[in-house]
Amino acid sequence: MKAFLLWVIKNVRFVALIIAGIILGTCFIKMWRYGDVFSTEYLIVYINSNVAYANVWQEVLSYRLRKFITLVVFMITPFRKMYVYWLCLYNGFCLGICMTKAVMYHGAGGVVMVLIWLFPHYLLYIMTVLFMCHYFLNRIDTLRRTVIIVSMSLLLTLIGTFTESYINPDIMKMFLSKVCNIV
Repeated sequence: MKAFLLWVIKNVRFVALIIAGIILGTCFIKMWRYGDVFSTEYLIVYINSNVAYANVWQEVLSYRLRKFITLVVFMITPFRKMYVYWLCLYNGFCLGICMTKAVMYHGAGGVVMVLIWLFPHYLLYIMTVLFMCHYFLNRIDTLRRTVIIVSMSLLLTLIGTFTESYINPDIMKMFLSKVCNIV
């Protein structure tokens, strides 16, 4: 129990940055009313569209691999801790924007909508980042371990891109049409 409390105290700054990002994102969206991806009109078009899964996967794969390479590059530099701080703040900011926009359009159900929108692929992306942060921030420096950690993280990212492209669109369509009755 003592070890867990020490771990929480040591890593509270990461959580604080995520929360600060969420608050900043919420303030940003309330001030500038940016985007309308959660509007009912957009969601109706989304439900009625036929997804070209292979095309979506190419785009997602390209985007996520660029993010993964950036993560790996920063993790092997002395700036890794600052990058992790930036990543926490940035992702919190984006989550704050999404949650606020969803709530503005759909009330409290918008929070559930965003969680479904991020499921299951973001679980894999979060595991990738946590896995790499745990390894590289603790500086376990053998080449073999580094290659294994990066390879396993890449595999998690690739599985995440597949679920984001092939599984999540169907989950979102089902959620929007059955649960939210948006048609």
